[in-house]
Amino acid sequence: MISGSYELVAFLNSKVAWFWLFGEASPLRGGRWRLELREQYVSRLPIPDMSPESRARLAVLGEACTNAARQRYEVQSAVRHRILDLAPPERRKLTDKLRDWHELDFSAFRAEIKRAFRAEIPANERGEWEAYLRDNAARVHELSDQIAVAEREIDQIVYGLFDLAPDEITLLEASLQGQY
Repeated sequence: MISGSYELVAFLNSKVAWFWLFGEASPLRGGRWRLELREQYVSRLPIPDMSPESRARLAVLGEACTNAARQRYEVQSAVRHRILDLAPPERRKLTDKLRDWHELDFSAFRAEIKRAFRAEIPANERGEWEAYLRDNAARVHELSDQIAVAEREIDQIVYGLFDLAPDEITLLEASLQGQY
């Protein structure tokens, strides 16, 4: 059994763990890939014996993912809050596109501001907004890339712990495609 928190976080976020959970846990209404992660399902999750090296590496990777995700959330939240400064009081709600501001180029961002807030970014602030969004989007993408690299390594470690063959890994990954 795993006793440390970050190695457990890493393991629980591995593709192997999600493969098992999608097969065991009850789906929730409102979404095909939403699961009810009750204790009765999670407690039966098979956790393999791990060498001290595997535990240590999973802990490092789990902590790295947690810290990067926290930083990414803080950047995204700060920018979302600032976007609301552009909204008139009666329209202070972000659209899905504005919540995902980091996926928009500046012209698409301006168009969405016009559509959602029925307002324009003041001409003398456009350069500042463009640089602000560009720099923060780059940071969000950088942190997302760091998380993805760590998650791939976590998956490789966990595949090894379960002695999965390449064809089994291919099937497992294919079955999870688009689920989480």
